[in-house]
Amino acid sequence: MKTKQKIRTPAEITREGFATLCEGLGMADAVRFVQFFDQGHGNYTLEQKKLFEDETVTSLAKKIR
Repeated sequence: MKTKQKIRTPAEITREGFATLCEGLGMADAVRFVQFFDQGHGNYTLEQKKLFEDETVTSLAKKIR
């Protein structure tokens, strides 16, 4: 006879999984491990060229001030 398992939410699974990684690897290596699976998206080099193509250090500094 099968027993019913509680269905966990994605947040619960993430929290439990990360806690398990931290216990086994330590916090720093657990974070590094997770980063292996999230390479991001897009091409930041191209995006920053488009975003800042007409900017100079001086113009950006003025905007910051």
